[in-house]
Amino acid sequence: AGHRSAPDFTKAYLDLEIPIDQIEGMDIAVADLTAWRGPAHTMISFSYRVDDQLRYINVSAETRREKGESYSILRGFFKHYELIYVIADEQDALELRHAYGEKVRLYPVSLPKRAIRKIFVDVMNRARKLQSQPEFYHTITNNCTTQILKHISKVAENDISILNWRIIMASHSDELLFGYGMVDAELSASVPRDHFLTNERADSFVEGTDYSAHIRP
Repeated sequence: AGHRSAPDFTKAYLDLEIPIDQIEGMDIAVADLTAWRGPAHTMISFSYRVDDQLRYINVSAETRREKGESYSILRGFFKHYELIYVIADEQDALELRHAYGEKVRLYPVSLPKRAIRKIFVDVMNRARKLQSQPEFYHTITNNCTTQILKHISKVAENDISILNWRIIMASHSDELLFGYGMVDAELSASVPRDHFLTNERADSFVEGTDYSAHIRP
């Protein structure tokens, strides 16, 4: 979907076949849901190479809501929503968050390609499994951030508890990425958090150019 504003969009669907050996990189997107650092929505972007160009898809674990149904943190505790993986063009996924007025930061993950490809396969298998074996979303234990954590934990050297407060208050989840060495150490030591902010760069994007390259520092 192309988003002009949160409720104003054009539906579009795309079928893609991405060979595993074309997966090049991975970013974690953190979209702040409030003006204070607390709740956030997290997503994964994967880059893949087509000829000499990098393209990006975005994967987001979300509540599967009925038409007209709103999200409620409280209802999320009581098996009210099913869990779904939304796989989208990166520009569509991030522009929706920008249209909501959320600050979105993109953190490049510094894992080996073989690990990133393993995560990609695990994510796609998980998305497929949810079609035949549905699960309930849970506000704390089965949400967007815990899903990412479960995928990363399969290649990470250290275990990360899903009850870590930085997972619950997911706007701080970037601190875990830095702390576990998943973002380049030089970046974590030398640049401010807003170095990874995409909003202003997205505002200056010109149609017809490379959106994903433009929003990255």
